Amino acid sequence: MATMVWFQCVFAAIALVILAGSVLARMSFKAWMMFVPLWLTFSYTVGAFSVWGGGFLFQWGVMDYSGGYVIHLSSGIAGFTAAYW
Repeated sequence: MATMVWFQCVFAAIALVILAGSVLARMSFKAWMMFVPLWLTFSYTVGAFSVWGGGFLFQWGVMDYSGGYVIHLSSGIAGFTAAYW
């Protein structure tokens, strides 16, 4: 179980690095420190558990072995939106 938790934390960190690249020099550090826990809680974990945790997307037949939806799509859209605002 500890290995699975570590594995998921590494995926979350990779998603944050991708997201950070899109808002670099556009967002203050204070805003980034408030944004990260909110995004991880309300966006990343919802996507991760809906696909990998047997949630509704998994029940619909969505298979995401390499993190294309959970990592790249969620952080890319969030980065684009954060950079826009």
